[in-house]
Amino acid sequence: MDVPEWHEFRGNMIATFACSASRASKGVAALRHLEVSGIPAIAFKGLASMARLYPKPGKRTIKDADLLVDRQHLQAALNSLSDLGFRPLENHALERLETFLDHSPGFSGNKAIVLYGPGDFELDLHWAVGVAGLEPAALLGRSETVTLFGTPVRVASFEDALLLTAKHAIRENLTVDAMCRDLLDIRRSWERSDSWRNFEEILANPALRNNLVPLLAITDVLRVLDSDHRAVGEAAERLTGLATRTERKAARRLCELFFYQVKHGPVTKDLLYLAHSRPAKQVIVAAWTNWREYRDLMRSLEEKLDGEEVPLVRRLRLLAGAIIKTQPGQLRSIRALARLKYRD
Repeated sequence: MDVPEWHEFRGNMIATFACSASRASKGVAALRHLEVSGIPAIAFKGLASMARLYPKPGKRTIKDADLLVDRQHLQAALNSLSDLGFRPLENHALERLETFLDHSPGFSGNKAIVLYGPGDFELDLHWAVGVAGLEPAALLGRSETVTLFGTPVRVASFEDALLLTAKHAIRENLTVDAMCRDLLDIRRSWERSDSWRNFEEILANPALRNNLVPLLAITDVLRVLDSDHRAVGEAAERLTGLATRTERKAARRLCELFFYQVKHGPVTKDLLYLAHSRPAKQVIVAAWTNWREYRDLMRSLEEKLDGEEVPLVRRLRLLAGAIIKTQPGQLRSIRALARLKYRD
């Protein structure tokens, strides 16, 4: 870079990390407030990675904080966080939101309510993560205490964090911009010396055995990107040895899908709905129950997550164009992704 460009970049970087540190401190305060209120809660994803995997908080950025509570404590947690100024942007009834999430393929079993606090800080309060074998009660029971900004906080265990990170990449369809931090977190996880001391225990974890493909796929992506990385290579070998032939094939197709999107951009999300029967069943049930309410919530969430609502006619045109352009190999990769996202 030229000197002026470098100074501009450095200034933007400093501002980004300062903003991220502010978000993290607010997330820690929210987590501590729940604990003081007697509500069991843990941090996972970005906030937990920042605390456990990086020597300084400034080495990892976050755009929001993800906390998890058990469903039975959800309303109490919402009431408690409201004392800190955290409130949903729209006051949808909790039961209505939960029904919508049950019938929404894009969330893949993940259930969370988005809360906004001081300074437009976003906090996602989860009561389900959509990973087989990782029920909230089990995640809370296996959680660990780490220190962030000099404050002890409860976070998902090392093994659980690996699976939750891999699941997030799958839920985001392995798109490059959405999973860059997932790649870095898993790379950092394999670098940790204590992970090797406990690696046999990690492999013996039933939840990992049931969710091996996403973790193997992301580790394979890392191995392609950095073939000389010892820790990543060893992790890939061990995971490959644990996987069945079918699982190795599925992981390879997911890896290919990632690099396809590196070259050609993200695949159309609606292609996944054609690759598996479950999304159609979910939408049909929702339409039969209360289509107007379902559609209103879908419009609301689309505007928040994507910045705009995509009209049905435009969506169908985009889908038709994507079908024409997509090669058979990519369709097989999309099918492998859909099976992971929508399996029962």
